[in-house]
Amino acid sequence: MSAATFAEQTWTHYAPRPYVSGYFVWSGFDYRGEPGPNYTYPAINAQFGLHDMCGFPKDLYYYYQSQWQDQPVLHLLPHWNWPGKEGQQIIVYCFCNCEEVELFLNGQSQGRKTVKKYSPLTWPVKYAPGTLLARGYKGGQQILTSQVETVGEPVAVHLSPHKPAIQGNGEDLAIIAAQANDAQGRLVPTASSEIAFAITGRGESSVWATATPHRTKRINMCPGPQRRRLTGVCWQSTAWKPARGRVRFRRFHLAERSRRFRWARRRRRRAARRRRPSVSTTTTVYRGAFELPDTKDTAVSLLLRDLGEQQWIYLNGKPIAQNVARDAAGHQFDF
Repeated sequence: MSAATFAEQTWTHYAPRPYVSGYFVWSGFDYRGEPGPNYTYPAINAQFGLHDMCGFPKDLYYYYQSQWQDQPVLHLLPHWNWPGKEGQQIIVYCFCNCEEVELFLNGQSQGRKTVKKYSPLTWPVKYAPGTLLARGYKGGQQILTSQVETVGEPVAVHLSPHKPAIQGNGEDLAIIAAQANDAQGRLVPTASSEIAFAITGRGESSVWATATPHRTKRINMCPGPQRRRLTGVCWQSTAWKPARGRVRFRRFHLAERSRRFRWARRRRRRAARRRRPSVSTTTTVYRGAFELPDTKDTAVSLLLRDLGEQQWIYLNGKPIAQNVARDAAGHQFDF
């Protein structure tokens, strides 16, 4: 089956057949290249994964968890921030391994359903801001709850390292997740503000990353203050220089504070170095060679794929096409 086939359809087909060892999930993680199926260019990565490019679990992760482990699982989706869709129907999904689940919206029951093996539960719900609450039952007794809420605007960034300390050997790393929270400390899944990071003390930044599919800038592997656009959460990796001391990790949020921080650094640099252009460009040179028989009085066409935003084509050192835009109709050059 194709990568876009729903996981529950695939697992429903294979799970009852003991003579089949299983199937390959494409993919465990999102990856750069092959943008789709939800977003294409300018998205820069495939979105089939059970985890995003930063390693955070996506909704589909919990479907497999509900099928492959004995501990109770109850996961609701989607998030519940849909301004402008009040009164419109939204399909609510529940991945679980309970026997029954009852869904509530702002305290009002949306129905109690029996879990069908291998399949998620669904409810059509008319959107209203508030709280979606699911109660899972086994043997008639409630064993688990899960909820999603309508949250406010992002006002703070919560930082959480994956371990409390790292060794000062120049090799150990700490992965620090940055999460956009509202005034009540709740994750804002729709946050898209830019934040800036800085490290002081004995530590240094090694990698900064966000899983936002349409983030066309490369993952940054340079130390120093960096900016990243959030989609709820992102992360950065911090290395400790081989010496004793402390490291402080700072974040500047939201966009207004980030702009002030970046401007102040640029102003301090002007006295020490020449001002850099505000827009950087990259030129990539592709070279190729081919041989042709005598082509005197013969028309020859050269066919090329897109090579960049703007393209220049040379043959034997002579230009045959200049400043050709990526979206120009056709890429056939006659000479």
